[in-house]
Amino acid sequence: MSTELRDVQAWVDAEEAARFVSERVQLHVSARTLLAWAKKNRVPHLRLVGRVRFNRLSLEAWLASKYSDPPPLLAGSQSARMT
Repeated sequence: MSTELRDVQAWVDAEEAARFVSERVQLHVSARTLLAWAKKNRVPHLRLVGRVRFNRLSLEAWLASKYSDPPPLLAGSQSARMT
């Protein structure tokens, strides 16, 4: 089992994941939106006993892959653009 899977604190619910993503892209992303994206497999997630969980490290990598410039909090830049 990978360290990422074993790190229980890295796995968060949709509310916490939405706050995490919103802070990094400086746009509001709701928990409902993240859950809809998870249902369509557009965002990395894991289903555990009927609950959806998001891993912060996976979300960070996913955000970096979605932006032509890394999100501001990752790169320290002031602009972020979706690819």
